[in-house]
Amino acid sequence: MTLALETSERIAQGDCERLIVRVNQLYHELVESRFDRDHDYRHRVERPFWVRVARRVLRRPDHERCTVMDLACGTGFVSGILRPYLRAGDRLIALDLACRPLVTTLRKCRGSDGPAPQPVAGAGDRIPVADGSVDLVCLNAALHHFPDPPACLGEIHRVLRPGGYFALGFEPNRPHFASPTLAGLARQLDRGAWYLSPRENWRRFCGRHGAAKVSDDGGAWHVTMNRVLLDEGLIDTPLAPEALLDLVDPHARGAGRHAGFEPRELLADAFPDYEVLVLESSDFGGAALRRLPIVRRAVDGTLRWALPRHGSLFSWLIRKPESKHG
Repeated sequence: MTLALETSERIAQGDCERLIVRVNQLYHELVESRFDRDHDYRHRVERPFWVRVARRVLRRPDHERCTVMDLACGTGFVSGILRPYLRAGDRLIALDLACRPLVTTLRKCRGSDGPAPQPVAGAGDRIPVADGSVDLVCLNAALHHFPDPPACLGEIHRVLRPGGYFALGFEPNRPHFASPTLAGLARQLDRGAWYLSPRENWRRFCGRHGAAKVSDDGGAWHVTMNRVLLDEGLIDTPLAPEALLDLVDPHARGAGRHAGFEPRELLADAFPDYEVLVLESSDFGGAALRRLPIVRRAVDGTLRWALPRHGSLFSWLIRKPESKHG
């Protein structure tokens, strides 16, 4: 694992992995109340993929029951999409490292259609459910947060039943970032969108740039995080906000020019025998065009035809082989 951190050379591999886990847990606890608002533009363009997954996997005969896991569920974006497609006898497990987002997931799902999520606080590389007990695992825009993605993928393989499905949504796509032209274009679009954004201009006017957003308790999140990390002995000197954000996204921001994953390599290494039902890249213009959905669709529709593997994000839906004795 390569991290673009000035402190990384002084942190042993095991300690670095523990630090990444703790930083992610603290960060998502601290920004929980703003998460949905700050990610609303992302969720609008991600929703159609998850609706497609729900319609393809969860429409089944009335007598069939299923167990679904929303892994790294955050504040319940995917759970909220899946629930109308589930029946009273189905089971929906919402698992996340941080407890406050789990509470929000339960609150948002209260009183709406579908079974109530069963909250589980835990890590994706040690999923606390039995082997072969889950019919569908969903993981949205979270694999790049894990310190050891292969361990997480191995756990997903373990918990899926034969014939079960794994949907992975909107992960950073290494072929895009390896292209100087596409990556450079996306950076320029992101920069332009940032300077044109009324929200970011208001933050600049108030003297609050993105890396210093306040936490839910009113303090600067990086100050709170550094205090906790120092008290717990995970660091010996405070980390800058940018370094902390690199730890939040170790395989995106923190990976520098090697950002993201090569999806076909992941499939070959972790799921060589799975049936690939959907494998697509999107967001060729980077995050900026997600704020302009019509323009995003036009750009994606054009470049997906010419450069199908080079969107900045990729998603898949794959199926585990049926048991040989089934």
